[in-house]
Amino acid sequence: MPKYKATAYIRLSYTDDHSSESDSVSNQRKLIENFVERNPDIEVVSEKIDDGYSGIIFDRPAFKEMMQDVTDGNINCVIVKDLSRLGREYIETGRYLRRVFPAYGVRFIAITDSIDTAHDSGDDLTVSVKNIMNEAYCRDISIKTRSSLDVKRRNGDFVGAFPVYGYMKAEDNKNLLVPDPYASRVVCDIFRMRLEGASASKIASELNRLGILSPLAYKKNNGLPYAKKGYADKADCKWSATTIIRILQDETYAHSGIIIPLRNMINEAYALDIGRKIRAQQRQAMKDGKFIGARTPYGYLKAEDDCHQLIIDPVAAVVVQRMFRWASDGAGLNTIAVRLNEAGILTPSHYKKMQGKITHENLLGNGKWQTRTVGVILRSKVYTGDLVQGQTKTVDHRQVKADAEEWTVVRDTHEAIISREQFAAVQEILNQTASRAKAREVKAFTPNLLKGKVFCAHCGGSLHRQRNIRKKSDDVYFYHCLSQSRISKDACPGVTIREDALLDMLADMLQDALDTALGQYTLSLAELPRQAADRAELREKITSRKQEIQRLRGIVRSLYENLVQGVLAKDEYFDYKEKYENRIADLAVEMEQLEDGLRTMDAKVEQHRALEQDAAQIKTDRALTGALIERLIDRIEVSHDKQITVRYRFQSEFETYAEALKQCRNM
Repeated sequence: MPKYKATAYIRLSYTDDHSSESDSVSNQRKLIENFVERNPDIEVVSEKIDDGYSGIIFDRPAFKEMMQDVTDGNINCVIVKDLSRLGREYIETGRYLRRVFPAYGVRFIAITDSIDTAHDSGDDLTVSVKNIMNEAYCRDISIKTRSSLDVKRRNGDFVGAFPVYGYMKAEDNKNLLVPDPYASRVVCDIFRMRLEGASASKIASELNRLGILSPLAYKKNNGLPYAKKGYADKADCKWSATTIIRILQDETYAHSGIIIPLRNMINEAYALDIGRKIRAQQRQAMKDGKFIGARTPYGYLKAEDDCHQLIIDPVAAVVVQRMFRWASDGAGLNTIAVRLNEAGILTPSHYKKMQGKITHENLLGNGKWQTRTVGVILRSKVYTGDLVQGQTKTVDHRQVKADAEEWTVVRDTHEAIISREQFAAVQEILNQTASRAKAREVKAFTPNLLKGKVFCAHCGGSLHRQRNIRKKSDDVYFYHCLSQSRISKDACPGVTIREDALLDMLADMLQDALDTALGQYTLSLAELPRQAADRAELREKITSRKQEIQRLRGIVRSLYENLVQGVLAKDEYFDYKEKYENRIADLAVEMEQLEDGLRTMDAKVEQHRALEQDAAQIKTDRALTGALIERLIDRIEVSHDKQITVRYRFQSEFETYAEALKQCRNM
């Protein structure tokens, strides 16, 4: 009859390597069964298994059940695979071996460590050393595990056992969370209901009413892992206010793809609401006769004690009065602009810059009065003491003109610069001038082949195309500079040239330039062996950089393994990782530049063929087309003595090719 009634105690730590079968539950059980078969005086009456518990702690459910059997006298023998299965903490393990088990007359057997208290096969020194080694091993594993987890967290990897509700682990990467298609929509609905004013309790009740599974029920129902004895749901697996509050307070959703659409909706709604409130406030201010613009009209300033009240600018007001007086005397817009420029009067934008009201260069013009600026001032009712606001509105994020009935007009809000009678007289003159211009019959112009291409070589202004009507022959077109007539007589020496003469000269110049460029290309094409060598060299450089990038990425992966194994400290790991990743980024940039070089070489051959076709077309037919000019010419400058300077597109492209090739050779 067996003398000992034993418990086979099996423990598997969550830190054990599950890829190895050495410490698995089945292997521990088999080892113990084989031992008992060789020892007929032992009968195994129970088996206790702690799966997923560290040996450093003794508060394990199966271990506690075993110790209860010991105290109740149900067993008098404990069998384990090795001493570390009982525990890895030196002091507590020694207490059980030296005091607890002997006190209850319990025989302890650690099979692979050859410890058997019934035969004194485990002396105190051996047991003590093994306990110390087990505890040291446990601490070492713990340090490495914490270090590994810390690195993963800093890299943004998920290291938890159970994903937060609304997410699941990616199939190809267990450290990456991706939105769960069903649960993520529930999370969005929870946030949406909370924004609409629903309490956590009301949200939980609504979800339960709709039959939506709670996080725990959802995971159970779908066979997903979940935390045992957690706080996620009530015992009946229903939604609770506590669960709702924890979801609303979880910052995981705040930086994720689940809540981004909802956050965008919130931001848009907030922006729209703020926009409506601001527009309503501005409309009311306009109705109250308050000026709401950022910059005052030319001739006025903002009162120091009230930014919504206009007061007269004594300097600019004199200029405004002079402009209205000239207009009343019959001077046209262009005449007024020339007089202002010749008098050296600052334009509105430059005047405000001098006052410090405008600082950005993009808000400044060329410093010369234009007919449009004069027209805007002469048409503005603000100079009669009335405020006219809301003349523009925003439609589809673009500012457009509003209809006159949408304007907000308030009379006598500030001191007038011009009398209402003088303003009305000027409006009548402007309207009559506009009516006469509209009544004139305008013959359609021929296509402008050089539109946007021709400029004055002196002032830099674009040349205006003007038609000279002939009764007995075709109309003649001229290009001339408007600076003398629009700005001032001394603004430019003046440029005038007939369009047909300019096109004829351009045909000759284009032919010469193309012959020269094609000659350069022909010479370069004669170096085809050199180009073939260049191509081969570029491809070799690209290949070598690809290989180097792959090698460095392998090193980066090995750095993490060295960190986990304790070869590298954390600081060393991150320093090396940053250095290698920076080098990879630099190599990627170089590889892109080399690939651009290859593409540029291919484009050069295609461009050579296109230029040959263009040159042949000009030789066959000297008539230039708009498409040909657009393709070949970038800018044309004409001087007072009709000297022509042309900037060609194909010259700059050839220079770009040479520069790109030189850069690639130096890599």
